[in-house]
Amino acid sequence: MLRIDNEHIKKLDEKQLTILCKKLLRAEAISFGIRLGSANGSLNIKASDGGKDVSIKWDKSKCEHTDYLPSNNVLFQCKATNMPPSKCRGEILNTEGNEVVEEVDTLFKDGGTYILFCTHDHQRSKQKEAFFDDLDSVSANYDKTPEIEIMNASEISDWVNNYPSAISYVLKCNQLISPVGLKIFNQFTDITHGQPEFVSNSKTNLIINKIHDTIRNQKNILRLVGLSGLGKTRIAIECLNLGTDEDELKQFRSISCYIKCRKDKEGQIIDFINQLLINKQAAFIIVDECPSHIHREISQIVNSPDSKLSVLTIDYEFDQISNADIIKLEPSDLQDIVKQILKNRFQTSLRDFELDRIAKFAQGFPQIAVLIAESRIADDIRVGTLNDDMIKERLIYGREVSENQIKYEVLRACSIFEYIGFTEDKSEQAKYVANHVCGDRITYELFYEECEKFRKRGIIETRGDYIRVRPLPLAISLAAEWWESTPPDKITEIISEVTTNGLGESICGQLSKLHFVDKAKERVSELCEDDAPFGKAKVLTSVQGSRLFRELVNVNPEATSKSLYRALSNLKIADYEEIKGDVRRNLVWALSDLIFYEISFFESAELLMNLAVAENEPYSNNAKGVFKQIFKVALSGTKLPPLSRLSILEKALEKNSKRYTELVINSLGAALQTRNFTGQVRSVGPIVDRTSQEWYPGTKEKIEESFEYWESCLDLLVRISKEDNDFIEIVKSEVAIHTRSLFNVNDRIVEKLYHTIKKLNNLSDNIWTDVFQALLDVKRYDQEELNENKLSKLDSLIRVIEPTDFKDKIQFYVSTPVHDHEKEEDGNYVDLTLERVKDLGKEIIEENIEIVSLLPDLLAGEQRYGFQFGNKIGELVNFDLKFIDVCVEKLGKVDNPNPLFLAGYISAKNNKKASYSIQKIINDKNARDLLVFFICALDEVKTEHLKMMINAIEQYHIDTKDLHRFSYGRKLESLSMSDLKWFLNSIASLGEKESSLALKILYMQVFNDEEKLQSLQNFILNFFLTYNPKPSESRIDGADGHTWSELVTKLLNKNINKEFPDYVYNTIIDICSDTDTYLSLDHYLTKVFRVLLNRYHEVIWPKLSDYLLNVEGVEYLNIRRVIGIDAVGFGRGKGLENEKSILEEEIPKEKLIEWCNKNPDSAPIFLASIIPVYKEENKKITLSDWALYLIDNFGTNKKVLAEIGSNFSSFSWTGSVVSYYKIQKNVLESLTTHQISEVRKWSKDRIDWLDKAIVQENKRDEERELGIY
Repeated sequence: MLRIDNEHIKKLDEKQLTILCKKLLRAEAISFGIRLGSANGSLNIKASDGGKDVSIKWDKSKCEHTDYLPSNNVLFQCKATNMPPSKCRGEILNTEGNEVVEEVDTLFKDGGTYILFCTHDHQRSKQKEAFFDDLDSVSANYDKTPEIEIMNASEISDWVNNYPSAISYVLKCNQLISPVGLKIFNQFTDITHGQPEFVSNSKTNLIINKIHDTIRNQKNILRLVGLSGLGKTRIAIECLNLGTDEDELKQFRSISCYIKCRKDKEGQIIDFINQLLINKQAAFIIVDECPSHIHREISQIVNSPDSKLSVLTIDYEFDQISNADIIKLEPSDLQDIVKQILKNRFQTSLRDFELDRIAKFAQGFPQIAVLIAESRIADDIRVGTLNDDMIKERLIYGREVSENQIKYEVLRACSIFEYIGFTEDKSEQAKYVANHVCGDRITYELFYEECEKFRKRGIIETRGDYIRVRPLPLAISLAAEWWESTPPDKITEIISEVTTNGLGESICGQLSKLHFVDKAKERVSELCEDDAPFGKAKVLTSVQGSRLFRELVNVNPEATSKSLYRALSNLKIADYEEIKGDVRRNLVWALSDLIFYEISFFESAELLMNLAVAENEPYSNNAKGVFKQIFKVALSGTKLPPLSRLSILEKALEKNSKRYTELVINSLGAALQTRNFTGQVRSVGPIVDRTSQEWYPGTKEKIEESFEYWESCLDLLVRISKEDNDFIEIVKSEVAIHTRSLFNVNDRIVEKLYHTIKKLNNLSDNIWTDVFQALLDVKRYDQEELNENKLSKLDSLIRVIEPTDFKDKIQFYVSTPVHDHEKEEDGNYVDLTLERVKDLGKEIIEENIEIVSLLPDLLAGEQRYGFQFGNKIGELVNFDLKFIDVCVEKLGKVDNPNPLFLAGYISAKNNKKASYSIQKIINDKNARDLLVFFICALDEVKTEHLKMMINAIEQYHIDTKDLHRFSYGRKLESLSMSDLKWFLNSIASLGEKESSLALKILYMQVFNDEEKLQSLQNFILNFFLTYNPKPSESRIDGADGHTWSELVTKLLNKNINKEFPDYVYNTIIDICSDTDTYLSLDHYLTKVFRVLLNRYHEVIWPKLSDYLLNVEGVEYLNIRRVIGIDAVGFGRGKGLENEKSILEEEIPKEKLIEWCNKNPDSAPIFLASIIPVYKEENKKITLSDWALYLIDNFGTNKKVLAEIGSNFSSFSWTGSVVSYYKIQKNVLESLTTHQISEVRKWSKDRIDWLDKAIVQENKRDEERELGIY
């Protein structure tokens, strides 16, 4: 039995004795309900302390005394030495021996008790007699005889044996180990030593609060269970450090002790706790690793009538115990804690995304997460496996003996797969694993039974119809053991079979995490041999084969790379183009992994290159994108040094193919990137981030290598341009893209760039606009960072690139100039490009350059500054009709003609002879189609110009596509109101398309001009009624839906006669019958219809109500969408808001009810199809008022119920659909007792369907977590 005797007490020193005294006072106070703060004491026992070491004083209304404290005011003098009567004399007197020390004197005056707390036994009566002799010697006089008591070793040991914390402390001072491994609070640090900082969340806080309640109430037992590695013990210990005020925590600590329950100590633990009960001691006992049967025995003791005990039992098994208060800790409860622990402990050692990956991989096990992080930092090749044998054994076997091979074999077999089909139609997979992967002695029935046991314990988790082993590090560890111990023939047999039963992807996915297992590498090598499955092109270019192969590449990069190269390297470009869809995706992903390794780089890069030249995917990470990424100096995706990578580009150039050469140029462009790198983060195995091992210029030597690499890339670009001038423009474009960033590297690279640009410029006759722009950007934005050498090279290059030939200058400054603006001191920007254009005009005139010779370049192409240049020339020269004639003639002959230069020239002369120019264009059949563009380009358009244009359009059927240009700017501002109306009518009269264009021009005339709208209101109304302009799908071809709806609603919102609302109504009905037009306009039609019904429902509703009774087919669906709930967003991501259809909002309720009553066979059906079925009040979702009305009044009509049901099923949702189904079910349950039998049956049938759907969707949600879609 756990007891202290006299000898233990005698071995205490003075400090230990004082601490023990204080512990005993705290324990006694708690046991008798005395406020803990009453106990005081000083540990500085060598200093003069006025005769007091420890004292306690409390309000005696609580109690007058305790078993060991004779009064409510007690002072202890601690002496860890022999104290015979002779030594007692003078102990309570001052140094002169002429009066009682102040502390003791005050105590006696207050009626308190003085106790000598001594480690040695003496005759107590003699010791007390010595103290009273002292009092007599100084004539001390008190109201009552002072109380003086002696506690020697015997009395102290008796007191200690009442309290486990005191017992444990004395044993520790005596350097003895408790027979039951008892630890008190001060020793708890031995348990948590080396563990990370404690992190809590709502779940752990709940547990801690529950434990506190258990301690406070006494006579309570609580059980905390959870898998090994979750931190249950840590939570129990930390409950004594946080969660309540410090005074209460001190009280908890003083009575707390911890015992680990070992099988050979179970009897001693029960005896110990029973003894505490007998002694009526208050204690909080943590019993760790406590089996369920011990918990039951302890519970009987704790619940005894005189018990002052509180117990927390902890275990990693989940046995059910009747009437037990059990808290179950799940890994899912600790996901956020795991992330925070990792961040707190490893943030300086690992990157954030690595910590996130480890947290996800650990699946809520804090201890496992820490072990993985430590392995990652140590670069342990087996990182990701469970390397703690104790945790591993407890997870597998629980409390059973580890010799249970059945459990081990079943769990190990499950672990070689990421997931296994287990129930319903997927159970064939489980049967296969039981019959072919497990040992011969394991039947499917036994396999199923063991899986169910693991599932109950949480080692196997269910996701839909599938199961998987958790935590993942345990599964990987067991999978590694399987691959290491299973014969090769057996593995080959299983791999061949699983490709046909749906387990292929699952086993390969798990295998991809086992790159550290030699046997796994060997098996992958065998699977990639010529006659093996992954040695055949047919398998590798199949969807399933490529998907499985993708998972194997990191296990054995060398074997998989060689296999893929053998199978695909001899294919032609046309063959690579036929590799599409999932097969191409899988191969690109596999190759992007293989290029990481130096051993597999060249073969894999060549295959990736072949796929890239035959690219058929639009993604940025397609084969071409991944191939170009290889040549970047950072985030390249490979370990291979950059200079070594260039050999693959040389191999591409040897093919003498345009496709390959262009790919090389694009890749060299990617290689010239110097900053803002991006790339995919991929892993080697489940944890290790590949980017941490890629080649990176992080040292001086590697930075120098990067410089050499960029120089080599520039040299190669020049060489390609010299060998084949067809590629010079592509090369120039790539160099221009990176010119600015290269200028910011160093003088060495700038020198190489300088010569490269000069060489490329000399190789091409075309001006180099984009590099000029880049050089200007360097000068404008980076000039302050450039040294003199760089500035000199920059200015020199600008002079080299600037054209000297006037033809080139036209293209450079007028046709396709760079955008160049400069901010002045006043904050305004100056268009430097325009200034250069004007200067060029002056230069041409001053140099007497023949402008006619430049016309082919000025009258064709983009001509960004063509108008401005023509305007400048017009300012500087005398007017010349022959020049206009020549310009018109050239416009009719050049490709891609552009009249902006001529329009600018005419505008410079105040549009003199504009009519002459227009007529010349009309007369030239080759230039005639430019007429509208030319007139619109003039800076002032007059009525006579427009009349000439309209007449020419009518006479010569000139293309009207450019009429939309009149809707921009202020081209028609000078026209009178009557001329504007004439012009719009003239355009509209040309045809349906032109009427829409006229409407667009009209809209822009009144846009944001209410006064003009008012003055043109009647004209616009007549315009609509006369020409019936329809909204167009294109803004260029006419008035788009926005323009049409804005103008129509502006008119409808004014007080107008009923003719226009009728027209608008009929127009919308016509559009609804035209499927192609309707599709892009529904939103705009809804907007107009809302205004139409709001202001004119008395006119519109009679027509609409009759129309709705007879409409059918596509037209029915279209009008329903315009006026129904879809129109206001239901089904477009708005969820369950209180939406209403247009009919509900704009037609009085009584009219709709009347309509339904008059037409009970059709009206309620249509109304049911457009109403919202839900409403929300006070955060509660119920049936909408209209849905309820229709159900109550027309619930016998199956079509009405069907339409309402259809609206239930039409919704937009993000995340799991289960929550929506539950809302729907809750709403429908109110109808199961409806008075109409058809409604009751309909609602019950729908609820039955929802119940099945919820089960199915829950399965789907869980399976998505496994990557099964």
